[in-house]
Amino acid sequence: RFAGDGKTEARHIALFHVLSELWVNEGKPESFSPDTNEVARLLTIGHSTALRWLNELEKFGYVELRRGRNQ
Repeated sequence: RFAGDGKTEARHIALFHVLSELWVNEGKPESFSPDTNEVARLLTIGHSTALRWLNELEKFGYVELRRGRNQ
C-alpha cells in the first residue's frame, strides 16, 4: 500500500497523482518522460524540489527514472 508503507508522505502522494494524470493524458504509454518543469508547476513547487521528490519515489521503489545526459 502506497499510503501505508511508512515511507511516503502527503507530498509523495500528490506527486504520484500528478505523474498518474500526466501518464493518462499521454495515453498510458509503456513508459513516458514527464516534463519536470510541468510537474513542478502543477505542484506549485520549485524544479529542484520536484526532482528531489522524484528521486525519493524512485528510492522507495514506486517509479523508475531514466537519467538524461545532462542530469
